[in-house]
Amino acid sequence: MEKYKKNMPPDWEPPVPAWSAQIEKDCTEVVIEYIGVQTLTDNSQKPTAFHNWYAGMMKTEHAPIHTERGRMLDSENYVNDFYISYWNSKEDYENYRSSSEFMDWWGTEERTRETSGYWLEPMIVPTERFETLFSSEDKAGAATIFNDFKGPIKEHNYFGGMRDRLEISEVNLLEGNGSELTKRSKIESLGKRVHLKTPENLAIIRSAQNLGHCKQEELDYYYKDVHPHLLKGMDFIATNPKETGCACSRFSDELTLDGNSTQKTFGFAYFLTLEHLEKWSKTHPTHLAIFHSFLEMVQSLEGQVAIKLWHEVSVLPKGQTFEYINCHPKTGLLPWFN
Repeated sequence: MEKYKKNMPPDWEPPVPAWSAQIEKDCTEVVIEYIGVQTLTDNSQKPTAFHNWYAGMMKTEHAPIHTERGRMLDSENYVNDFYISYWNSKEDYENYRSSSEFMDWWGTEERTRETSGYWLEPMIVPTERFETLFSSEDKAGAATIFNDFKGPIKEHNYFGGMRDRLEISEVNLLEGNGSELTKRSKIESLGKRVHLKTPENLAIIRSAQNLGHCKQEELDYYYKDVHPHLLKGMDFIATNPKETGCACSRFSDELTLDGNSTQKTFGFAYFLTLEHLEKWSKTHPTHLAIFHSFLEMVQSLEGQVAIKLWHEVSVLPKGQTFEYINCHPKTGLLPWFN
């Protein structure tokens, strides 16, 4: 089988340390479930039933090992309040999804008659198609379900490092079936459930920022000179799908599981292929502005920064099933795939 050349420059030594989650050898898939409720901002009805139900799901026999929570306002002025849950076993996740605790609430016809919308975007990711990168050894996301970090690693801080960290990239170029996103007819999910299948090699990135340990000087600099570029970049990929290949982008505030505010944010976005994500990261002015403004902050503060950055990337095999109930037609992947 042909092997593809790595992108790492010769004799590469990263300028700063970074770590990856150490995935145990007996773990063959990482399972990530995004599940959320969608309400108009002027809707006085609070979706407490959803949150109460999901709090119970986190205590069931096959409950997720770890769960985090986010909230974002989408382009149609809907609040999306959602959970991100993680498993290290496909079998455990399938038992969880088929349990009566799950199906007796999620699967009932009552969900299709409510004013709230619901969406479920679960991903079963072979570990060879999954990678993480952390600026510190503070666990978050999928790293919380494994015992250790590996590193400091060399495969970072150069363009192409993300691909190099994916084990499958040695033998697979991870190409998609189409060169660009093509919108389909408007899909209505009001009063019904819509299921769709993801295409081959859809790439998903969750990229996070934790400012909880930062002193005031760093916070002031970040929110004045870095955060605006981050917002601009997230807005660009969300509103220019044809140019970027980004089918959906949700820049979110991270909440506690009880719904309280934190000093954490993250974006998560679906790109048609890993190449589309790489192209935006490497060449587009909006991402380069994020990158350079952050470096300028580090230099200005003489390296004394406490912000913690991390990301996780999945490249999906074809045919993951996403589900939308009562959602507006621009939700998630509804505009794009069958």
